[in-house]
Amino acid sequence: MNLPLHCRSIPAGEPFVNVLAGWMLERYGSDALTLARALVLLPGHRACRALREAFLDITGGKAMLLPRIRPIGEAEDDTGAAYLSRDLETVPPPVIPLRRELLLTKLVLATQPHCPVGQAAELARGLARFIDEAAREKLDLGRLSTLAPEELATHWQQTLDF
Repeated sequence: MNLPLHCRSIPAGEPFVNVLAGWMLERYGSDALTLARALVLLPGHRACRALREAFLDITGGKAMLLPRIRPIGEAEDDTGAAYLSRDLETVPPPVIPLRRELLLTKLVLATQPHCPVGQAAELARGLARFIDEAAREKLDLGRLSTLAPEELATHWQQTLDF
């Protein structure tokens, strides 16, 4: 049985996974099998983990069948037990975006001590976007050094050192 597609708008500033889990329990919670047949697509593994934790929080840790929760890039990979056997517990919890930006700004300032703080914060935001994109594309950052020959890009060495 295919469930109908439901779209739900969650206002900015609301705790996304908590609102989503609450709405799903409200809509499907009385029928555990219907909830278990639902498919929720989220941006990545951390968001999937956060939604699972939100279900636990809302139900007080009560055992229940959860919907299938998948990262968007793996929606077609419905291998069942093979997918569920992955050790998603090793995925660290998400970092609060402001904390992440401040930590990356601190890193930039540590490597570029004469950089103005505003510019360091902008570089940190760019670095965060790069890290996110590399993670989404499952890129091996260890291969960065092979992207540009040393004689063609002297500034590239500074990037690699960073």
